[in-house]
Amino acid sequence: RTRLMGVLVDAVNEAGAVPPPDLPPGPSFFRFADETVFTALLTGAGFTDVSVRTVTFEQHIDDTGRLWDALLAGSVRISPLVLGQPKATQVRIRETFDRLIDRHASAGGGVDLPISVKLAGGVRPA
Repeated sequence: RTRLMGVLVDAVNEAGAVPPPDLPPGPSFFRFADETVFTALLTGAGFTDVSVRTVTFEQHIDDTGRLWDALLAGSVRISPLVLGQPKATQVRIRETFDRLIDRHASAGGGVDLPISVKLAGGVRPA
């Protein structure tokens, strides 16, 4: 439900990108999207009175080119996944990203991306 990373993940998948062989495995981006899994992590770490809730909002982005650059520069696994592709696949990923993100165009310019995050809390016994 969060399109900030979701648009890029969808673009990579739609373009048919295959992870380069030197890309180490890592956890899913959406590992803790399931509140039950997130709650189990916190209770397993010793927290009590754990609560997990979803917070949604829209994030306005003026410049989707800067967003593209930031996503590539700020992610450990997406950057080598995209940049490790043949040039033609990189171009397809970018074109698909642009098409998918344009679905969220704002009337005043830029885009308004739906964001969904988990907010969790708990008490650590003394």
